Amino acid sequence: MITLNPNKNNLIRLFIIVAGSVFLGMIGATSLQLNVRTEEKVTTITLEPGSFEISETDEPIKMEEVEGTKFDLGTLNARGEFFRTDTYAHFIDDTWGHCVSEGNYWGSQCVSLAQAFWTNYAGYGLSDCGTGSARGIWYCKDDNARDEFVIISKGEALQPGDWVVFDSGTWGHIGMVYEYPEDSYIPLYGENQGGKKCEEGGSQPNFILLSDKTMLGAFRPKDYVIPEPEPESPDTGVLKITLIKERRYGSHGINIR
Repeated sequence: MITLNPNKNNLIRLFIIVAGSVFLGMIGATSLQLNVRTEEKVTTITLEPGSFEISETDEPIKMEEVEGTKFDLGTLNARGEFFRTDTYAHFIDDTWGHCVSEGNYWGSQCVSLAQAFWTNYAGYGLSDCGTGSARGIWYCKDDNARDEFVIISKGEALQPGDWVVFDSGTWGHIGMVYEYPEDSYIPLYGENQGGKKCEEGGSQPNFILLSDKTMLGAFRPKDYVIPEPEPESPDTGVLKITLIKERRYGSHGINIR
């Protein structure tokens, strides 16, 4: 047993020990929060289990649209590298800082990163409806969603982990939402949208805020769907009393109701 004299210094030491223990316990039990500064506001990113960090040079910038690049669906791997997809943050954690090409002839394009997610999460690759473009993914949305994704139409609320398809530029664009949008700009994680250049073409994943004006729709992994809370019974202010009829028998065996 440790005995502390009730003086000021010992009480301060005890407070530091207790506070430190509580703080370490909170780190292990809570999700990670990052403050990302932009020119106009501070965005708080709340992550599921995962540990990626955003440096000063990787702060998201606002963009009106992204000019995608043609991709060769035939060169994409049916199953390339393994990346975790149990949470969207794990996928970001595993792909951040890498050139994910999935064998794409044109290198690390937006569809290459999406292909990596689809093959690891759903077990099948993407279809572009023969267009060779990212926008073609939406044209074949039913085939790309199957039983693994929920199709989200433009105008519906987005959530982290959604894959959004855009009709921008010549080839369109696709990327993953990493934070709840607060306005008409979607927080988007994706390749070939201004990140560090890759030798084989395209660029590494980065974070941007992309305008939703050319959004076609989105795919939501069914494992990421957040259940709707059960509605509470309205409080009418009326006391409800349930009466239970009880059978009793008199002294002469007469049934009294």
